[in-house]
Amino acid sequence: MNFLLRFWLCSWVVLWPLTSTPNSSLTNASPMAEPASLAQVRELMQAGRLAEAGQEIARQLQKPVTDPQFQLLQCVVLANQNQTAKAITCLNALVKAQPDMLEAYNNLGVLHASLGQHDEARRWLNLAMQRVPALWTVHQNMQNLQVEVSRKAYASALQTELPLKAAAPKLTLLASTSLSSPEKKPKVVANDAPSPVKAALPPPAADLVAAPASAAPAPPVQPLKPTPVPVQTTEQAPMNEETRKQVQSAIEAWAQAWTAQNMTQYFAAYTPDFSAPKGLGRAAWEAERTSRIAGRRFVRVSVRQFSFEKVGSKVVARFSQVYESDNIFSTHRKRLDLVRHEGNWKIERESVIGQ
Repeated sequence: MNFLLRFWLCSWVVLWPLTSTPNSSLTNASPMAEPASLAQVRELMQAGRLAEAGQEIARQLQKPVTDPQFQLLQCVVLANQNQTAKAITCLNALVKAQPDMLEAYNNLGVLHASLGQHDEARRWLNLAMQRVPALWTVHQNMQNLQVEVSRKAYASALQTELPLKAAAPKLTLLASTSLSSPEKKPKVVANDAPSPVKAALPPPAADLVAAPASAAPAPPVQPLKPTPVPVQTTEQAPMNEETRKQVQSAIEAWAQAWTAQNMTQYFAAYTPDFSAPKGLGRAAWEAERTSRIAGRRFVRVSVRQFSFEKVGSKVVARFSQVYESDNIFSTHRKRLDLVRHEGNWKIERESVIGQ
């Protein structure tokens, strides 16, 4: 191959409860003794035990209902075993079955680039970017592919062969996804501007007919008293613009602290009595989050498409969250319940919508 496939496999990061498996489970006993989780399969791959990982994935895929992530990992195992043709066939089948699995599009671009099929590689990377334009890994792969194409064109113009090692593009395979099955994106209703109200227009002049002069005067028309419109009372009170801005700023600062892997500011975004998942205490939850966030090569968290509602004294925020790290990409709708604490909006409860 004329370039390097970089596969940095790290522990799976999700935002809903997920039981992690210690590395010792792979060394003290056979990993095939019990049905392996996705995390265990990834540990086998990270340890270089690709044959064992492939066997376990194949066993999982024989079940009637299987997480599509196992098929994605099967394709990645084939790619890392230099079985490029089989990996491409595997990914093509995955794209047909899971058209929203972005990692499959990226990986097809990477593998076609490894075969020197640059037009086909560009086509798959473009398809990935059309679905999630903000995916940094795909943009980096596209940029590296363009460098390789330009390098070859330059070498051809000079009728020479430039050194391959110095200019080989480094395209990254993605080995995880948060989209278990294709799902429709939820419609987001913007609360910022009220719907325009059509003003009542007077009737056309042609429709106004004058009464004959000889006709008897009509009795005066008593004006109708307007019927009062009942006001619906609900716990969901309207939010003023200042509160909306404060809550959104608090969420964006939380995402920025996560991106910077600043655990002090990240934990400061939560209330002291934050309802941690799995019934964990505060110390145990902070230790788990620190192990999942800190020390990564890079983390990018972006939030957008907000909607807010005021429920009693708290604000419920719903938004789209995009998470990306070394080789992990996930996107889903998030819900945060925020309350005022010491003059600032803090997260009291956190959940993934639909989970």
